Amino acid sequence: MSKAALQPDSRFGTPVAAVQAFLKKRRMHWSRAAVHAAMPLWFIGLGILYLVSNPADDSLWLVHNMGFTGFLVLVFSLACTPLAFVTGWSRFTRLRRTFGLWGYWLILVHVILYVSIWSFFEWKFIFIDITTIFIYQVGFIAFFLMSLLAFTSYGSWQRRLKRNWVRLHRLAYVIVPLGGIHYVYVEKRPDLWVLIGEQNWPALGEQLTSRPWMFIELALLLLILRLPPVRRNVIKWRRALTGGPGRGKTRAPRGRPATASRS
Repeated sequence: MSKAALQPDSRFGTPVAAVQAFLKKRRMHWSRAAVHAAMPLWFIGLGILYLVSNPADDSLWLVHNMGFTGFLVLVFSLACTPLAFVTGWSRFTRLRRTFGLWGYWLILVHVILYVSIWSFFEWKFIFIDITTIFIYQVGFIAFFLMSLLAFTSYGSWQRRLKRNWVRLHRLAYVIVPLGGIHYVYVEKRPDLWVLIGEQNWPALGEQLTSRPWMFIELALLLLILRLPPVRRNVIKWRRALTGGPGRGKTRAPRGRPATASRS
């Protein structure tokens, strides 16, 4: 038997090495690559769901599901920073832009579907919808703000705007609640204030546990976690549970043992 036959086959490692080389060349972490790979899989799943469900109104189904998915991805982007300081894994913060851009592109497709297969490019009626109907006004404002954040999310704009870039991108805290309000009105949910005024508590509880309101509640929880006092306390509790360094303490340098201070 030849020596070549005794050597392990290197072809099995070739795809992995190729992926690693590609990620290294693009300076992309595997977590971001996983997000980019998952989105096309979601489109395939949406197509399968469409074929299985066979909705009566194809255009309405596509417009609503594309918008819902975009809103869901935006909630994921809002969750990255809280997950980073809750878990201590800073890589979550690098996924904010990835989720944010994917959410924007999905919402853009949502708008294109609304203009094309839902409104048939009737610009007069589209203008009337945006200027007179509350649900479209909220959606248009959220989409306009998202467009600003998407186009200024690149490094060149960050260097150009400097500190104003951070202030501008805090609009994400406004966009997600606006998207939630738009989603609630799309689902034609009754007004909570009406239910409270009527003291219809069972109906109120049913609405608050419905899917649109649960996403709004999740978004509000993520916004509360971003408040500085809440954030500091969460980090303090995490360090107490995991045995990490407290405030004012530092870790020993890597590769060197921690030494006691001289008296």
